[in-house]
Amino acid sequence: MAEGRVLVVEDDESLREVITEALTEDGFAVRAADNGRSALEVVREWPPDVVVLDLMMPHLDGEGFCSAIRQVDGLASLPIIVVSAARTAQEVGTRLGAVVSLRKPFDLFELTDQVAALLT
Repeated sequence: MAEGRVLVVEDDESLREVITEALTEDGFAVRAADNGRSALEVVREWPPDVVVLDLMMPHLDGEGFCSAIRQVDGLASLPIIVVSAARTAQEVGTRLGAVVSLRKPFDLFELTDQVAALLT
């Protein structure tokens, strides 16, 4: 059984639920947030081992979240998987230091495999 804490940050409720359910079924402890601001609150209370992050969200987008999280002691090198519909997802993900960038729509199995690879 897999282990590790995963924070899913996605403003699309349906997609957030699908990703959360898939990761939970794979044995990960999962928390979810609908924007970067809420995600920062979760991180302070429940430090994750990896973050699955959408780029385009209200209140605080993925780029703002990455900038903020890189300032938190102990989380500067937190692995981030970017998932985005943006055509520039790969380039933005690279600039933000994401370890993986997946363009929506993405293969759910590929995402869960990437999370598992980061946590093993």
